[in-house]
Amino acid sequence: MISKILEKRIKSLYTKKGRLKNNNFIIEGKRSLLTAIHNNVKIKNIVLSKSFIEKNKDLALYNKYKISVVDDKCFDQLSQVDSPSGILAEAEMPAYNKINPDFPLVYLDQISDPGNLGTIIRTCDWFGVKQIGISPNSVEFYNPKVVRSSMGSHFNMKYLGTPSSRNLNKFNLIGADFDKGKNINDISPPKNWALIMGSEAYGISRNMNKRISSYVKIERLGLGESLNIGVAMGIVLHKFTS
Repeated sequence: MISKILEKRIKSLYTKKGRLKNNNFIIEGKRSLLTAIHNNVKIKNIVLSKSFIEKNKDLALYNKYKISVVDDKCFDQLSQVDSPSGILAEAEMPAYNKINPDFPLVYLDQISDPGNLGTIIRTCDWFGVKQIGISPNSVEFYNPKVVRSSMGSHFNMKYLGTPSSRNLNKFNLIGADFDKGKNINDISPPKNWALIMGSEAYGISRNMNKRISSYVKIERLGLGESLNIGVAMGIVLHKFTS
């Protein structure tokens, strides 16, 4: 059974207002939850469907948490996934990490698509770039679609919120721009670099452009109009971390 209070709160966490009010967010899926636990994310409640329990006999890992078991119909009403996995958790939003200029940083400006942000998080995790900052007009880091599409990588990152200008100035700021800058193949990244990438629709904002010291671009060899931002991020990070 699940209490009406918990059910109402979980449903509210699919909204920005609910997440900010409760300082909690939703984790859906076994892999994401296990990664969150491994990274010491504070788990407040876990909800399991009866089908999940039937398919997963070894539940000892979850025993130290508050668990609610519901029938599949109830779980489907709680979840916003087309094919629910049968496990979700309410977790506390961790405090922002302290910025460290000795390690690279990715800063995302005006990113609105949660799937793109999730892909970028996975890409950063793959290439070992752990520090990530996001402009205030971007999609939330704890949006459920972002958390889900990052496939667990979300919890391996050091999330900085929106770094101050003072903190960003500790880095060599490099903007990714398809129209200007040096060919990505012709440069070597400086020490203490921070990669700034804007949305596919609007690019990097005017305010952020004022702070950037240099730009890189990916040369187009064919006829495509643009690259998906997640793909572009992978190309640049491969070059910068090789």
